[in-house]
Amino acid sequence: MNVLSFVKRWRISLVLVMFVGVACHGIKFDTESLKSVEKAYFETAIAGTTVTIFLKEGKTLLADSIYFRGRGTKLELSDTGDRYTGFFENFSQDLIMSDDVGKEYKNQVVSFDKDAFPFKLGEDECVIKCLKDQKPYYFKVQNLKKQNFLE
Repeated sequence: MNVLSFVKRWRISLVLVMFVGVACHGIKFDTESLKSVEKAYFETAIAGTTVTIFLKEGKTLLADSIYFRGRGTKLELSDTGDRYTGFFENFSQDLIMSDDVGKEYKNQVVSFDKDAFPFKLGEDECVIKCLKDQKPYYFKVQNLKKQNFLE
């Protein structure tokens, strides 16, 4: 092995390590925005799941979207300005139901691209994306409570 090829490999390795380090750096969470949240919960119904984030009195937040259980959606501010709501629609697709297993074989399994999801979250966690001066920042809400529909 000559010195020139060793140096080339070393440079390539260094560039790859730097790239991976930058790419894996991840998203830093803002802890200050979490102080604006009074409570948060989710409800599951036939049509989908709704996540509701209540703001503390007098607090404002320019929330844009929410990430929950491997999916993301836009948030909507209530008319009163005291809460944000995000709705995750259940996927509906036509399924072939038959006594003949061969006909049901054409049904496709719904799958989510977990690699495209930018966060690792528990079942009771969500991430809120906010905008400040047109720049995104994120904060995590933990211990979301499941609330029964019509409570």
